Amino acid sequence: MFTAEGDGGGNGGLRSYVITTPGGPAYLKPVALSTATPVDFRDLIVAGTLIYAISPDSNRDVTVIDITTPVSPARVAEFDIPNFAAFAGTLDGTTLYLAAGKGGVPIVNGGTPAAPGCRSHLDTTGIPPGLRATT
Repeated sequence: MFTAEGDGGGNGGLRSYVITTPGGPAYLKPVALSTATPVDFRDLIVAGTLIYAISPDSNRDVTVIDITTPVSPARVAEFDIPNFAAFAGTLDGTTLYLAAGKGGVPIVNGGTPAAPGCRSHLDTTGIPPGLRATT
């Protein structure tokens, strides 16, 4: 299991845990993901061996992280959507939907994790504080 660092320090880190015994999860270690500019992740979406970490900080809405080796995750890619500040997301297959309050819902193609790209954008009439995809 992973949690976002969330200390407001902008270090883009995660904390990793082992939950072999549900009644006694074990904290492994903090995992720093070096980034050029400060970031605190607001949402983590796990898909197989990848985490899509969502943050409105420093011109990066999505950071893709490989967790094949849980004790040493590796940053795969960062993706920014201009004039958007994502704080939440949901994944349906390889399609990532992002929310940022105002600004609608960008639809991101995550089929190539090393190069995510904005597929389209859904304008919403309200302010979506969060979202969930259903198939």
